[in-house]
Amino acid sequence: VPKNITDLGMFISGLAPVKIDGKWGFIDKTGTMVIAPQYREIPTGFSEGLAAVRGKKGLAYIDKTGTMIISIKNDYNSTFVDGTALVKVKSRWGCVDRTGAYLVPADYRMMRRFSEDLAAVQDTAELWGYAAKDGSVAIAPTYNAVQDFHEGLAAVVKGGKPFFIDKTGRVPFLTPSTVTELGSFAAGLAPAKVGDKWGYIDHSGSMVIAPQYEDASMFFGALAKK
Repeated sequence: VPKNITDLGMFISGLAPVKIDGKWGFIDKTGTMVIAPQYREIPTGFSEGLAAVRGKKGLAYIDKTGTMIISIKNDYNSTFVDGTALVKVKSRWGCVDRTGAYLVPADYRMMRRFSEDLAAVQDTAELWGYAAKDGSVAIAPTYNAVQDFHEGLAAVVKGGKPFFIDKTGRVPFLTPSTVTELGSFAAGLAPAKVGDKWGYIDHSGSMVIAPQYEDASMFFGALAKK
């Protein structure tokens, strides 16, 4: 490892960011400098073959040879996940692909990553809906709060009432009126809060595990943290 390194990050995808003389570059696991120190900041490591870096001209994404693939005016240091990266431009959020082309224009007050091909977005009225990867509005922003899609359903809140919607915005079943909070589906079950206790409902809206827990999480495999 070069002796003049003053700071370094973790190895991700075989490369680690290092700081030399106030500039950042990358070394490999042999300690060889593979991308010369030239950046003001390396906010994240490599993800899906690209890393975010900041230089004199702002944020860019480089590949493992140091070639700049994307240059974009972005106020947020986002990694690529499933071929997309969130961007924030002048306090508005959108999403780009690996070429830097906008999938979703930076028009939203807030935006989350895609889950099952839909991304939660918040409009300027602070209402939530969902955008598709072609930039179209898949489900109009009408909700006070939303969660990501899992197993084809997403928990939303409107007028203080929690319920599930499918990818068309349709309500597939009636949520018990006693439920005050919902989690996401996994393994066919979703956490549901009644009073101050949590249980689980299934895809029909039936309470299959009675509310009895102080807290509840999504199932992972056959288990859930309670």
